Amino acid sequence: MTGFGSKNMNRREEALESLESAEDAETLVLTKESRAAVERALKAVHPVYRYTLILKYLDGYKVKEIARILGRTPKAVDGILQKAKLMFRKEFEREPEGTGR
Repeated sequence: MTGFGSKNMNRREEALESLESAEDAETLVLTKESRAAVERALKAVHPVYRYTLILKYLDGYKVKEIARILGRTPKAVDGILQKAKLMFRKEFEREPEGTGR
């Protein structure tokens, strides 16, 4: 899989630059907290689902491209994405351990 993730490297770099140049400290803190929450939720999702979500939503691949990468049919990838989104949402909405809420 040569070039994995390189498709949208500029978009990622631009996003990081905008984070670094944020003037509003509160917005930056909230952004970091949100990013950490997303990362925690992604790590809690099974690797196949995590990988598919990353390909689709972070790297910007189309379903047909993901199907080719994973060796699956586009219909199967659609099903994986549906389940992955549900799993991600469940993990994202879960309250962090030790918050006391």
